[in-house]
Amino acid sequence: MSVQTLNQTFSFHLQMASFDIPTLVNYLVFIIGLLLYMFSVFCNLTIMLLIITQRTLHKPMFYILFSLPLNDLIGISSVLPRVLADILTQNHYVYYPTFPSYEV
Repeated sequence: MSVQTLNQTFSFHLQMASFDIPTLVNYLVFIIGLLLYMFSVFCNLTIMLLIITQRTLHKPMFYILFSLPLNDLIGISSVLPRVLADILTQNHYVYYPTFPSYEV
């Protein structure tokens, strides 16, 4: 008796709800989102560099506070660029393995 294994491919796409926004407004939303993203990255990096460079901030409380901008930086860098790209391309499908909260 031989067991024959077949190639099975699992494909799952998540469709995001879309809003009917005119193309010109899409560019405005993209620019505002990009500016907010850049501002958030700048602020978080400033806080992190301030905690690293100032000797008076080398205390356990500030080490814990260091994790907050780090967590925010990781969070916005994993989600927001994809959202901004989808706004421009008007793509409303997310392939499951590239979904940020994908867990096996």
